[in-house]
Amino acid sequence: MNVEKDGGPPIAIGALAVMEGPAPTLEEYTANVRSRLAGRMRERLVPDLLRVRQPKWEEAEPDLGKQIRELELPAPGGEADLHDAVGQIMTVPLDPELPLWDSTLITGLADGTWAVVTRLHHTVADGQGSLMVTGNLIDVDPEGTTTLTAALDAMTRKYLARQVAGEPEDSSQGGTVAKMAAVTQKGGDLLLRALRTVTSVSATTEAVGSAAGGISKTVEVVGSHMPWLPGPLAGDPGMQRSWEMTHVSLDDVRTIRGSLGGTVNDVVMALMSGGYIRALEKLGKQPDDVRVMVPLSLRTPGDATANNQVSFLLVVLPLAGSAATRLADIREHINSIKDLRVGAPGIPTQAIVDRTVPAFVQTFAVSNPVALKAGGAFTETLVTNVPGPTFPIYVTGRKVKVLTPIIPLGEPLRLSTGIMSYNGVLYFGISGGEGVTDAVPEVAKGIQDTLTELLKASRPA
Repeated sequence: MNVEKDGGPPIAIGALAVMEGPAPTLEEYTANVRSRLAGRMRERLVPDLLRVRQPKWEEAEPDLGKQIRELELPAPGGEADLHDAVGQIMTVPLDPELPLWDSTLITGLADGTWAVVTRLHHTVADGQGSLMVTGNLIDVDPEGTTTLTAALDAMTRKYLARQVAGEPEDSSQGGTVAKMAAVTQKGGDLLLRALRTVTSVSATTEAVGSAAGGISKTVEVVGSHMPWLPGPLAGDPGMQRSWEMTHVSLDDVRTIRGSLGGTVNDVVMALMSGGYIRALEKLGKQPDDVRVMVPLSLRTPGDATANNQVSFLLVVLPLAGSAATRLADIREHINSIKDLRVGAPGIPTQAIVDRTVPAFVQTFAVSNPVALKAGGAFTETLVTNVPGPTFPIYVTGRKVKVLTPIIPLGEPLRLSTGIMSYNGVLYFGISGGEGVTDAVPEVAKGIQDTLTELLKASRPA
């Protein structure tokens, strides 16, 4: 049984964690993982032989000798070597006869740190769900007394109980409980969480009727959701993978927001527009905008189930003008979508497909070349944001310094970016496939260029 199209690279969501040294041995790391495996990490997916019913999960013992590996970086073991290693790991198929996850211990980093790349197949969980599943391998204290999953669950339940009871927020932990629970309560994906996809003519009419300047906004928003010719970033990612990470301070993003207006998410999307400008210049293209798919988490507060609960939003990012001008345009565009989506229902896309569409139809939809290529007429790339811990976390007693998401690729998406907030920093993980591998580092450089430009505009002489 293949879980991937043509047995290619897995549709697996993952994360790179870089820890303070010294690194554990492979045996020590494996023993730590073995003691914490639970839920989907001890189950495998079994297909229906007739492809009429949905596959089922059944208990299966992991093969840790295969699923946990060690990779020593070649000298000098710098950041570029680490990026190359992640790209290499992304191409390794997951064994469908085993639970659909793996973990790679990376040693040989020049600065004395070490790293782990952990992957879950996307059938197991979405971005926020994967954080809850793999959170069993992470601790909130160096002694390893409480896992991240247990802490998030406890904090969320405590916070919601206080809200129901009308009690004041608990400040005993410096606001950590309230902040982390509030993040979870927002349903996972901070990017445009409040937005919902307009799914019918009646919903569109209702939204237009309640929105100021409804006609002009309808033209803009509906136009952004109509099919176009596939953009230069869309295509088949093939077998090759390239990966790059960069990061920005949340304080810098808030400085820009406070001076130039908008939300933190508006600023993030403006940073991404700068990344796309450089990427497209590298590819020899100069379009005026790029269409971006933004997954929206539909998780309810405290929901830690291992599944996919997402809908999607299409956002058009401008690529012309100064960074400040693009930020203003992005803010106006997103506000137009917000206005038009008042009362419009959200659709848990994956859940509906899983429950209502026969397996053989799903197989056709995800493997049919015509269906896959048609997707490029609606979106060129993807940006997803998963909120991470606002406080330090630990792996085998070592403090995590960097926590960056790894996003899978699949036609028509051959360039995707994952963003994770961790301990006051936004980490960007940029994944690219064949045809855009040279553009991946340009996205990272463009993000930093745009940050510098926006900070300068925020602090006029």
